[in-house]
Amino acid sequence: MERTAHDLCMVCSRFAERLQLEAADSAAIKPGPSMPFAADLHELRQRAFDGCTLCQIFFQAILYYGEPGGGSSFMSYFHGEPVKLEFVELSDYLSEPEDEEDGFGIRAWFRRRGLLLWSTDTPLIKLDPRCPRIPSRLCSTEPGAEPSYLDEGITALAALVKGWLANCREGHAECNTAVAKQMQGQPARSDVPTRLVDVGEEGDEISLRILLNNEENPATEYTTLSYAWGGRGSDIKLTASNISEMTKAIDWARLPKTIQEAINFTRKLGVRYIWIDALCIMQSTEPDDIAAQDDWHREAEQFGRYYRNSLLTIAATGVADSAGGLFLPRPALVFQPQPLTLQRRTAEGTLTPMTIFPSMPTRLGEIHSSPLALRGWAVQERILSTRVVHFATNCVLWECGGLRATEVYPEGLHPEDESHGWLGSWMFDEFRRLDDHDVGSVLNGWYSFVEHYTRTNFTYQLDRLPARASLAEIVHERIGRDRRYLAGIWEVDISVGLSWGAWGPFLWDPPGHGKEHMGERDSVTSWSWASARGQVIFLFCQGEKWNPLLEVQS
Repeated sequence: MERTAHDLCMVCSRFAERLQLEAADSAAIKPGPSMPFAADLHELRQRAFDGCTLCQIFFQAILYYGEPGGGSSFMSYFHGEPVKLEFVELSDYLSEPEDEEDGFGIRAWFRRRGLLLWSTDTPLIKLDPRCPRIPSRLCSTEPGAEPSYLDEGITALAALVKGWLANCREGHAECNTAVAKQMQGQPARSDVPTRLVDVGEEGDEISLRILLNNEENPATEYTTLSYAWGGRGSDIKLTASNISEMTKAIDWARLPKTIQEAINFTRKLGVRYIWIDALCIMQSTEPDDIAAQDDWHREAEQFGRYYRNSLLTIAATGVADSAGGLFLPRPALVFQPQPLTLQRRTAEGTLTPMTIFPSMPTRLGEIHSSPLALRGWAVQERILSTRVVHFATNCVLWECGGLRATEVYPEGLHPEDESHGWLGSWMFDEFRRLDDHDVGSVLNGWYSFVEHYTRTNFTYQLDRLPARASLAEIVHERIGRDRRYLAGIWEVDISVGLSWGAWGPFLWDPPGHGKEHMGERDSVTSWSWASARGQVIFLFCQGEKWNPLLEVQS
């Protein structure tokens, strides 16, 4: 049901009156001084809570696009900053703001489909005219109380994911053909993880244990978890000393929230097993823990296969550590505003309806700007997975070779939403289709990827190369095994691979230089981009044309 101007606060009522009185091409509507809208975001939020439909639409858009993780830090950052409404002609869409005053500016212009909003500090905010599905509520929060789960929403979400999964397995040739299987790998015995967590079956009491896959009938259908550990050293982990105990039982109470909820969701999907790195790879308890180190190196070589061969990767995309969980409060759902129809006076002086539609979460805001997108290991996990379901801040999103979808648009994303973000089509589709590209294009894509990849974070910086080893294996297969891979660089175009610069300190810098010391000088060769702790850039990516003047002698 659409709302009318009667559902507006005093400020928004004046805005509605202005639309009726002033023609769209008048000086008052053209770019110029901003119209004051609210003293700060807190005032805007209060007016939204008081029931103003337009304030709800604006504030909900800010929650979706302002700050991943629910908007609390965003609110704090802009505390006391005025909210302004600035009118901009459509032709000014890509121009720099003319009003450089401090404050959180919402820019708006009129279109047939409603208002298009833009903040000077955030991605594009689009008020969408389609009729999307509202995301499910997964938990409820009361002021000062812990979130409580809403089983109805979680069950509905599991049914949606089951539908996506069935659709992919039955109808996506690109996810299931023999060509795709060259990358994905049918789960032969050698490709099944060494260990899995047996989660039991939905409806039974939760009883967990580590399954050793050297048994007679190894499990071949399992989920995987992609998540950020954070700094939680107290979480239970698999070690050489407790592996015997954990093959019998795992203490549920000691598992962090993200792992608990991933296990619960796996059970709801009807899947018996899940692979979680902290529980399926031995973790070191001391520097000379040789057994754990050997186990990690053996398992690290198999990471790519584990994610490729899993039924589904569950990604804790919206949280920064293992305590965050999957089923998040979704603060934007506090408001569920309806489309708002106002009357606008045209340049000819006639009144015409203008409908303003609520925003919806997008792939750009929910995935590419998420906490998990900053975790280096998660990049490889996401690319190599056949299917990923993202538990983001405001909704759940699906990715596979044949479909990008969300709770909001379960049948598939709008093309405009598909095009955003460096972690977009090239990596998730083209890593599956390297045979469609010549060697030069593949190598150029590799180094472009490195530039973006080095923006991500690692607990241990020396993991930069291991964390993309499986991707390197795929590229190596495409360009030829006779072409050597040298610490992140390809010998066949080594002049390009060596032409990098760094924005941050190096791993072999002495302690106290720049950021904290993260490795020994000899751990990574100094000529590799992996020796830099910060982001790197390659000269060829900057548009330079040049000819190589060196070759490898030995």
